[in-house]
Amino acid sequence: MKKTLYWALQLTWGLPLNLIGAVSALLFARRRAYFFHGARVAFWQKKASMAIGGFIFLEKGMHPQEEARVLYHEYGHTLQSILLGPFYLPVIALPSLIWAGSRRCRMYRLKRGKSYYEFYPERWADRLGLPYREV
Repeated sequence: MKKTLYWALQLTWGLPLNLIGAVSALLFARRRAYFFHGARVAFWQKKASMAIGGFIFLEKGMHPQEEARVLYHEYGHTLQSILLGPFYLPVIALPSLIWAGSRRCRMYRLKRGKSYYEFYPERWADRLGLPYREV
């Protein structure tokens, strides 16, 4: 997606989420940063990676192959943000946060042998973001 169109959509349809992403970037992500297909990618000290609007925050210190896989996945979430705008929070972000952070959901995945990426917001993010991997 062209960078101009990417940010035009992020800053109109997805403005509230991008304000949160920008503040998070200023507060928590002061390390190495770069752009990936328009999205701003930064590293932080948190034990999780996430996308907030057009901002991707990657866990510092991941293995390069895992980092690449997570980058494409999180980029998919930035595209979901563009597609859903204000509906991204209830449709994607909240269910995703519960799926990732809830002890009950973690136990469910472990007990049933389910991958984190099988849940609908994660599966969709993969389908949107993985085509952007650089070969």
